[in-house]
Amino acid sequence: MDSKANENSSVRLWWVLASVGWAPLGVVALHLVLAEFGLTERFDAMLHFWGGAAVAYFVFGLVVRSPGLAPKIQGPFSYLFAFTCACTAAVFWEFAEFALDRFEGTAIQGGLVETMLDLLHGVSGALVAALGMAGLKALLGRRA
Repeated sequence: MDSKANENSSVRLWWVLASVGWAPLGVVALHLVLAEFGLTERFDAMLHFWGGAAVAYFVFGLVVRSPGLAPKIQGPFSYLFAFTCACTAAVFWEFAEFALDRFEGTAIQGGLVETMLDLLHGVSGALVAALGMAGLKALLGRRA
């Protein structure tokens, strides 16, 4: 590949990341703003729900807008892939919260029930996003 092709693919990758990356970054920014005012606990369920939805949207957008990234993932499997990636992200988010509590002495996790609810909210957000994207695709596909 010549340097011009490399430059074009780099620009395209940045465009794709910017076009879908705003969603998870927006949720993180919202979390930081709420933390500044001591409101993260009150909005914890919403943050986990929107986090799951944002990651599903991000992964789906990467797959759809960059077919070279995952050429074998098409059709309904792209929604399933986005959902499973978001669920995996929710699990690793909880691992990170556990690690911070354990090794840094924070008190992010309020116990098993709170952790399970966080996972439930993240998975629910991912499911709603995946179904919503599939429904929107079906609706727009009928109009075309």
